[in-house]
Amino acid sequence: MPIKVAMVGPPRVGKSVLANFLADNVSAHVRGDYRPTQGCRIVEVAPDGAAGSPTRGRGAEDKTVELWDISGSPEYWDCTAAIMQQCVGIIFVFNPDEEGQEKELIKWHKQFAETHGIPNERCIVFANQSSHMLGEPTDRELPTELDTVKVVNTNTQKHPDQLRETFTDFIGDLSHYLANLREQAENSILT
Repeated sequence: MPIKVAMVGPPRVGKSVLANFLADNVSAHVRGDYRPTQGCRIVEVAPDGAAGSPTRGRGAEDKTVELWDISGSPEYWDCTAAIMQQCVGIIFVFNPDEEGQEKELIKWHKQFAETHGIPNERCIVFANQSSHMLGEPTDRELPTELDTVKVVNTNTQKHPDQLRETFTDFIGDLSHYLANLREQAENSILT
């Protein structure tokens, strides 16, 4: 069974670009016209960069990853319960160069993590600077609700290897969590 991860955040922050990049569907340098995601789309991702191949890395146990790229439009929030079924982790995405977006993550956290019981340890925040922007991203302080969530500055053009490594480590942590859950279930059967 693949590891299911939701990628959520405001519109126009680069969720689909990140998902395509991680799935090795596009080059780090490809840009196109903005096309908003309708509802959600699912891409199969391998953190080692080979699309469709099993994950490799810290605790990954040869699992594939389903990355659910969810629309930034709240009009689809009625579908959240169905989307979050069997979801193990969440990647929150915002653009640090857009003032106020870090505060908007509170409602995304509430809608996707809190409502569905995903603890902060199984979440990560990508402060995604669009690949066409120059300079370093603006440092934004996250709201206190997210202060225990790891934050990583991402940019597919400037730091593609760092992005892949961070993603691989995150998936490895989720895989380790699933292995522990499986072991606990097996032990409870034996006792």
